[in-house]
Amino acid sequence: MCRCMKMSDKNTLILSHAEQKLAKSAPCSPQVVPTPLWAELERHELELTNNIRYYGHNSTQVAKALNAIGLFYQYMMQDQIQALFYHEQAFQIQHKLSLQNDSIATLVDIANLHEVRGEIQQALAFHHQALLLVETLDNVSKTDPRLFSIKRSIERMSRV
Repeated sequence: MCRCMKMSDKNTLILSHAEQKLAKSAPCSPQVVPTPLWAELERHELELTNNIRYYGHNSTQVAKALNAIGLFYQYMMQDQIQALFYHEQAFQIQHKLSLQNDSIATLVDIANLHEVRGEIQQALAFHHQALLLVETLDNVSKTDPRLFSIKRSIERMSRV
């Protein structure tokens, strides 16, 4: 949670201990956020704060909230560095909790961010990691759309 960006001069934000720890390690984005986007980002951050307080830092709910913030930065703000930060935090929790299906989606998000940044080798590595997870799932069909999508992304990037 980067606090370099200010909502307004009148608003100050009070962070919990967990939020402060997370905020100190988050990269800061120099861009100014329009007010409607700020409100949406603030809503996601509030959900994260509440989930940390209620479920603890290492929970499915916290990982989902981190991913939501990552997706917000990825698609709404076009800020790949912030998006990577939040997706990586979510993946650490998902991996720790053995949430394979959630981990697959997050790994694909991370791979897509690396691809957008032109970091093709890193993108391929994350896609391969996601593919390996899909292939180790019980009862995964050969027609599982995740298999097709990840393999197609690997093939496309391998041609570059």
